[in-house]
Amino acid sequence: MQNPRDPSQQYNAVKIETSTDLNLVLLAYDGIIRKLQNVVDNLGTQADSIEETTDELLNVLQIVDTLIEGLNFDEGEISLKLESFYQFVRDQLIFANMNKGDGDIDKVKEVIQLMEKVKTFWESSRVGSDESVPSEPTESLSIDSLS
Repeated sequence: MQNPRDPSQQYNAVKIETSTDLNLVLLAYDGIIRKLQNVVDNLGTQADSIEETTDELLNVLQIVDTLIEGLNFDEGEISLKLESFYQFVRDQLIFANMNKGDGDIDKVKEVIQLMEKVKTFWESSRVGSDESVPSEPTESLSIDSLS
């Protein structure tokens, strides 16, 4: 439950309200990575963590859905590739949520690694730009190399 008087929540609200689109995407990736790391830490520890794990996975799915909804398909091929990537992430997390076994920890870890790669892609694309519009990424890292 959110407390409107909590300074950290107020800070986060201002941070989100004043961020550029690219910074919001990076914040979303950070949230996904953090929550999925919690899932990895919780899976296999104790039975009480199943509900917490489910909640974390559902929160991540909401973030991914928001990223999909925010795609601008007028931007061309990159939006289509990101949509495909986000759908893959959704599928992996839905499978992990339904099964919650040892093999599913590996699926979650794989998604974490992929999200970190995509985050690195976006971070590298904003170097030297005004942060509101990503520039072309370096040749060594391309959207095709992420999956």
